Amino acid sequence: MTEAKQGWLTSQNTRRRAAFVVALALVGSNLLGFVRNILLARQVPFAVLDSYYAAFRWPDLLFNVIVLGAVATVFQPIFAELKQKDGQAAAYRFTRALLTWLSIGLLAAMAILFMLMPWLMRVTLPYSGASSQVLAVQFGRILLLSPLIFGLANIVGAVLNMEQRFVAYALAPIVYNIAIIVGALSYGRWGNTGLVVSVIVGALCHLGIQLLGAGGLPRLLKPNWQWADAESRRIVGLALPRMLGLGLNQILLIVFTALGSLIGPKSIAIFNLTNDFQTTPTVVVGNTLAVIIFPGLTLAYAAHQKEQFRSLVVRSLELLLFLLVPAATAMYVMRAQLTRLYLALGKSLTWTDTVHAIQALGTFSIGVIFAGIVVVLSRVLYAQHETRRPMTYTGISALISMAAAWLFVVPLHWNVAGLALAYSLGQFINAVLLWLDIRRHSLPPAAERRLLSSALPRTIGTSVVMGLAIWASLRLGALVFGTDTVLGLALQTFVAVLIGTGVFLLAAVLLGSSELSWLFEERAQVMVSRPKELPSPEAGI
Repeated sequence: MTEAKQGWLTSQNTRRRAAFVVALALVGSNLLGFVRNILLARQVPFAVLDSYYAAFRWPDLLFNVIVLGAVATVFQPIFAELKQKDGQAAAYRFTRALLTWLSIGLLAAMAILFMLMPWLMRVTLPYSGASSQVLAVQFGRILLLSPLIFGLANIVGAVLNMEQRFVAYALAPIVYNIAIIVGALSYGRWGNTGLVVSVIVGALCHLGIQLLGAGGLPRLLKPNWQWADAESRRIVGLALPRMLGLGLNQILLIVFTALGSLIGPKSIAIFNLTNDFQTTPTVVVGNTLAVIIFPGLTLAYAAHQKEQFRSLVVRSLELLLFLLVPAATAMYVMRAQLTRLYLALGKSLTWTDTVHAIQALGTFSIGVIFAGIVVVLSRVLYAQHETRRPMTYTGISALISMAAAWLFVVPLHWNVAGLALAYSLGQFINAVLLWLDIRRHSLPPAAERRLLSSALPRTIGTSVVMGLAIWASLRLGALVFGTDTVLGLALQTFVAVLIGTGVFLLAAVLLGSSELSWLFEERAQVMVSRPKELPSPEAGI
């Protein structure tokens, strides 16, 4: 075996171990997220939750536009290039400069939003009462601290990823959720202020644990005031399109929040809580793959390793489909049971509210697969320093989604499920546009045939069999356990999940799904496509 081949296999083995670490931590974080949301639904009145979730919209806009626009788009590729070309010292000087000027920009934007918050909440909650708007202003002003803290945390986390230190990065969301859980449990004592302060405490823990994980690396928080260098000018040029795209996504959520206030009380909380639930597969699968493959993609592209780049793209898409298609299927089949266990335990949901939440989760599940595709394929383009095309696709899908949401809610008078369907439609449009782009620029015909004629039909087949098994077990479980009590409902759902998982794995084995080999075998070579299956090296990336 050649030295280059051995190095590639070693890096694949490292990515595989890292994927398990990140996925395991994300599963734990999402389980804590379920506990967090259940406690919020039980401890906090839904009228307060409407203001609570509305208050996140503008701090999230600030965070997504300024922070994610730089980190997810251009920081890691430029960091990789600098480290490879000029050494570690140059890469870390660039990192400190980005942190310094990012903090200054965030502080200035936070001051502006703080003063404008009363007007912004009137825009965000136009159909809610004055008391809800006032409460949202109080929440929003406190939550403005979170973009700054998370901004620092995300740069540190990106460095940890590039240095293949995934443990601290993976543990950060766990401590964040634990802090909010404490705030929810203490709501009776600390009230509304304690609820949002717990978010800030969680953000500080999120940053702190990653700084501990960066021990031994050069000091990241030491200011560097240098700005007018080539990398700084380049990061602004590359980040602007992505910032616009992320800004459109946040504007979409602001529009959805305003339409939710038109639907009626509790609608904003139901939309956000069901949306949090349906993002679990995307976070655990899509984000894990994106985090793990992005350093490999950026390094492969920077080193002009076209074969490795395409191989990693194809294998990631295969694994993404293998895990997300059955997850979306199970979520749809079990939408009533999941919603009742997840939200209906709350003390302020009526049966009509519960039905609306069930319908919302069902329509959200349609977009689960496409949301994961968007996360992974966007990283493929970012690794190639391409930001304008993803921004265009995000803009198109956001506009279509907003138009659909207005149509469903205003003329058609649909409930929260209309917002969920509009959101899923936007994910579908974005995924299709990204796929057509990757197909045209980065995916030769042989790889496309491998995905569409082999991996996708096989995964759909196993998911359909699994869905039928879950449906049958739910019907049988209703007779055996009953669904009038929490225990009976939980047992019915648990048994259905076990049976569905077993049937899916059995069907995958019988159909010869190669993804199982990557997940469970010890050999790292299974992640590397066989030479005869790889696209020709002559094709451009």
